[in-house]
Amino acid sequence: MPEKGDCGCVGEYTPHNISEPWETVAVDLMGPKPTGINQYKWLLVILDNYTKYVELFPLSTATGAIVAAKFHEVGCRHGFPKKIISDNGPQFISNVYKEYCKKMGVKRALTSPFNPSANPTERANRNLKMMLAIFSDVHSHWPRYLNDFAFASRTGISEATGSTPMLLNTGRNVPPPWNPRIISHAGKLDKNNPQEYVNRLLVTIKNAMSIMCDRVQKNYERHRDLHNKKYNIISFEINDLVWKKTHYLSAKEEKFSAGLAKRRDEPWRIIKVLGGHAYKLEKLADGSIEPSVNIKQLTPYIPEFPIEFWLEGQDCASKAPQDTPNWVETPTLVDLERSIASKNNTESADAIVSENEVEDPDQVPEPGPSSEQEPEPELVHSLDITANNGGANSIVVPAPATDDAMSRYGVCNS
Repeated sequence: MPEKGDCGCVGEYTPHNISEPWETVAVDLMGPKPTGINQYKWLLVILDNYTKYVELFPLSTATGAIVAAKFHEVGCRHGFPKKIISDNGPQFISNVYKEYCKKMGVKRALTSPFNPSANPTERANRNLKMMLAIFSDVHSHWPRYLNDFAFASRTGISEATGSTPMLLNTGRNVPPPWNPRIISHAGKLDKNNPQEYVNRLLVTIKNAMSIMCDRVQKNYERHRDLHNKKYNIISFEINDLVWKKTHYLSAKEEKFSAGLAKRRDEPWRIIKVLGGHAYKLEKLADGSIEPSVNIKQLTPYIPEFPIEFWLEGQDCASKAPQDTPNWVETPTLVDLERSIASKNNTESADAIVSENEVEDPDQVPEPGPSSEQEPEPELVHSLDITANNGGANSIVVPAPATDDAMSRYGVCNS
């Protein structure tokens, strides 16, 4: 597991508050996919957030009116929900869809951009994508087995609830058609006493609901602990300054690469606290507005301050601006010309001395300590403008390397 803080800052772990089946519904639109039978290109996924029951609808066109019609079909079958969770797709913010939800008394809950984990259907979509990849040898045949995928999802035991969605909705487990065993939790129906069969069904649903509540509570505690260990839990208030994560796209024509772009945008100011760890932001530079940004996209704003070089004997920082020392500045053209002239004069002097010196092969230097101490070599920065290092056109810029020069700017030469 990565270190705490490496995964960013988020809000507290808050699950959805649901008390009955089909009270809260999540929806997502998958596609476009290869055109299949009946010109199907889209897949509408509707999930009951309580029992994890899935409804699948292939669509040829994805408009707000068609999505509203499919919602009405699900509502007539299972009951109309009180809240629908969706992303900000054009179908879910269209006027037709808004009017339908308003007429049926359904509250729309839109997730923040770049925060797909807020939509519970993403977990069901992952399983559907795997099924489609396994059974769609011909890509245009992807709508062929949607009913089978829905049946497998409804009759499989959910990790979150500990029971099958079919059991939580109907009170009975439905065996697969290839299984000869008959699974019945309520027993056979007595025609003379049908109320007994209904009572057994109710007891089965009640027991399944009790098991589901215990399972959901344990999963909540486990996920909350993992959430707190992995992330830094923070919260923002109005007028707080934050950085916002950028989401650029590479553009070959403009020679722009998203991998080289800056990761955080200009400082933003929080002007409204929304629900679900979302905030409304205002950009300080031009006053532009972001209507909804999740806390995962934000980082506390820390102003940038210039680096201060401490002097020798200084024990506290000063508020006065500090100038950059000369020895760390880029050499000017005048310094480079002086360096070239100094080097040429030094080479000429060395050549004259070498011509006047005559070595005696019979003379052997006597061993012993030298009376004169050789000077330490001076550190230099070499800026080679030719292909051969150390050539005639090599520019040598001397740089002070003594402890006195370093100590004047509070730099330790260790």
